[in-house]
Amino acid sequence: MSDAMEEAMRLDTLNADVFRDAAPGFTLRVPSSAVSFEETVSEETVFEETVSEETVSEETVPEETPTTIQLEIARIDGLAGDTPRADGEPFSVVFRCLEGHTLPQAIYRLENESIGALDLFLVCLGPDPKGEGSLFEAVFT
Repeated sequence: MSDAMEEAMRLDTLNADVFRDAAPGFTLRVPSSAVSFEETVSEETVFEETVSEETVSEETVPEETPTTIQLEIARIDGLAGDTPRADGEPFSVVFRCLEGHTLPQAIYRLENESIGALDLFLVCLGPDPKGEGSLFEAVFT
């Protein structure tokens, strides 16, 4: 059985209780270029960048260092509808990033002390309405 198939079967056995009982804190490592911050820039701010041809070449492109992002579970919601899940209960997990990072929707590897590593499709929901960073959602159907 392929690694991808084993991971898919493992994800199918996860249920909301696994996340409720998980050790606190999830770690996400992403390329630095994928991370952005929600920032407010005033109209008075002016950005200037001067780049000469001498400073830009294919040979001088620095290697990216991964950025580590810490997430916590903000909430776990049950979802209505039919599902092919083994336990028959679709759900979503909303994660909070207190640092306010935003990321494009994609599959990311999350690591947790009790669950282990999971490759999950995360969607950035935007800023937390409570003003506590940004929110990401993973849906299990």
